[in-house]
Amino acid sequence: MADDKDTLETPEADDAPAKKKASTKKSPPKATGYVVAPGRSIAAGSRVIGPGGSITADEVADIEALIKGGFVLRA
Repeated sequence: MADDKDTLETPEADDAPAKKKASTKKSPPKATGYVVAPGRSIAAGSRVIGPGGSITADEVADIEALIKGGFVLRA
């Protein structure tokens, strides 16, 4: 005689992966754009961005180094 449990397996609630809850912490707003500092200019791709020109983090390799060096200001 065959066991019915072996032939008809059904997933139990305990075997299902637990759902992740959404985080209640809100992350601080990130600056989406940056502005070239007065008296500076940056070559990004095939263009030169002068003082006051807007630039995004995607246009340069290391935006944090430019911020620390004083080339870029957060907008």
